[in-house]
Amino acid sequence: MVDVSPTGASTKDTLFIQSYRSELAHFVAVIREEEPYEPPRDQVRVYKLLEAIYKAADEAKEYRS
Repeated sequence: MVDVSPTGASTKDTLFIQSYRSELAHFVAVIREEEPYEPPRDQVRVYKLLEAIYKAADEAKEYRS
C-alpha cells in the first residue's frame, strides 16, 4: 500500500485519518444530542429493495417494481 494523501497538513494525521476523526466526533455529538440526527433515507430505500428481492428469491418469484 502507498499513502497518496496530500501532505502539508497542520497535523500529523492524514486526510484519511482526519475524516474518520470527524465522523467519530459527529457520531458522539449525535449520541449526546448535541447535533440533530437525519436518517439516511436513500439507504432505507435500498435496504427495502434488497429485502423485497431476497423475499422474491426465497419464494422463487420474479421481483417487479
